[in-house]
Amino acid sequence: MRIFTLPLNCGHVIRGLLSESADQKVIVIHFHGFGGDCFANSFLHTMHENFHRHGISFLSVNTRYSGYLVEEYSETNVTYSGASIEKYSNTTEDVRALVDYFHDKYTQIVLQGHSFGTNLVKLFLRKNNSRLPAIFLSPADSVTLYKKWHNDRVIENISASSSAYVIRTDNFGMLTDYGEYRIPMSDFALDHLLVSDIFNEWSLPIKPIVNHSLVIKGGSDKLSNCGTTENDALIKEQLPISDCFCINTARHIFSKHEDVLFEIVKSWVQKLF
Repeated sequence: MRIFTLPLNCGHVIRGLLSESADQKVIVIHFHGFGGDCFANSFLHTMHENFHRHGISFLSVNTRYSGYLVEEYSETNVTYSGASIEKYSNTTEDVRALVDYFHDKYTQIVLQGHSFGTNLVKLFLRKNNSRLPAIFLSPADSVTLYKKWHNDRVIENISASSSAYVIRTDNFGMLTDYGEYRIPMSDFALDHLLVSDIFNEWSLPIKPIVNHSLVIKGGSDKLSNCGTTENDALIKEQLPISDCFCINTARHIFSKHEDVLFEIVKSWVQKLF
């Protein structure tokens, strides 16, 4: 495993971890959830440790919404990114750049998203009419989860023009049977997030994507089992060529089920090629 970096023309740098197989034909590229990163979830450790042993390279990257507020500095400038302030219209640029970069290096590319990362992968495929196969781990209906949190609240409006980067914890969150999660956001970013394609990707009637897809949910995951991602029939309306699996006692990040998750993903990728 090595550190991977890919500078973009806009000045943003994609960073991640790459575990390469000796036979560089197939690569799985992983995109994390909202505020997540390329290494924290334990199932990523299992994938980095094992994919390359089966002839499959594995890359996990930090996207623009990694962390909530991230300062990236050099000798000459300071830039900021993160889920609390990012403009979400920019996020598919990360996917496009990675697909372009690996296009000539690998015969097959598979995109994998977890949680909010599934929104990103699905949006990229739809917007670009891409036929790349895709893996969706713990997809979640962001709009439904947000509305459940928001329903009983009176949110004070702060003008985005006057306080664009005032980070607040009372204007955005998710509500599930696990409890209430307040997520730090600026009004500026929230205004863009709620109307963005990526936030609404699982929630609105959208033209089906006919890619070969794998969907894996945890039977005890109260984030995925809500709204339009609640059952396989609803998912298959959006992903008609999909294989759907449920790991019965798993929750959102598949803790203590990492080996089972890896075997399902690895076997599915191997059958594709």
